Amino acid sequence: MTGSLASPGTLLIGRYDAAGQLFQPIEPEVVVEFRADTAIDAGRYRHPVRHLRVRTDLRPVDVLVVGQDHD
Repeated sequence: MTGSLASPGTLLIGRYDAAGQLFQPIEPEVVVEFRADTAIDAGRYRHPVRHLRVRTDLRPVDVLVVGQDHD
């Protein structure tokens, strides 16, 4: 993320290496709400993702991970 937490300029979802693999995963510490359109090109958002707010009412364990099975 660039800029301050209260007013980020850019929110990076992930960085890829030359082989197309994500760099080392991290443990989530905070939940944020963001806005993105559905335009995806080669598995990446085509337009910038916009930070809306920090969700102090949620913990990372409260959020479902997209693409994983949930019971």
